[in-house]
Amino acid sequence: MVNTLSTIRNPNFTYYNPQQGFGPGVHDFVYNMGMGAGNVYNWTQPRVVSAYAGMRQGLNVPMAKLPVGANVASKAFRYGKLGGAALPWLPVAGNVLEGDLGGVGASLAGGAIGTLIGGPGLGTAIGATLGEPVIKGGINLAGRFVGINPNNPLSGPDWSLGPLALTPYARTKKQTKKAVELAKLQMPLYDEIADKDLRRQQSLQALADAGALIRGVYASNPY
Repeated sequence: MVNTLSTIRNPNFTYYNPQQGFGPGVHDFVYNMGMGAGNVYNWTQPRVVSAYAGMRQGLNVPMAKLPVGANVASKAFRYGKLGGAALPWLPVAGNVLEGDLGGVGASLAGGAIGTLIGGPGLGTAIGATLGEPVIKGGINLAGRFVGINPNNPLSGPDWSLGPLALTPYARTKKQTKKAVELAKLQMPLYDEIADKDLRRQQSLQALADAGALIRGVYASNPY
């Protein structure tokens, strides 16, 4: 019995033989896979380390020394630093995309407070992340003491911050004012339409009265 078995379909295919082991093609494949994985690691590792170091610097997180393999002149370091500087403002960007102006203001206020307390970078990120839930929660809690009920459009005092209504009553008042202004713009058009309709109805009624009069005259004519 031969050590290497072949198939009729592919005579170059080599089965595993316990006495001989894998064929040389399998060994080459495993070797190349190992070399490829090593090359990927060697290419990725310094870039990941540099990006991590840049992000820490962008967040103003102190480092005793740079990690081994980090290169401050690399693109990965610059991109990581840029990402670290932008990371604290992600909550603000999320509220902008949602169209939540109140959330934007709360996140900005939280970021400013976090910067004052913890410094720029990490302090800003923590403040911006916690700003919206903390500030909105505080407003809702305070609102209960002044009679604000989110389900009642007439509840609460008339509080506004510039163009931003802060209470249900202030929002209702603002919407009602806009509706009245819109109605004032629409009233002349409605009046013109009503006048034209009235003149049309009067013309039709005049024609009907004239027809009735003519029919009456013909009906009373003996000839």
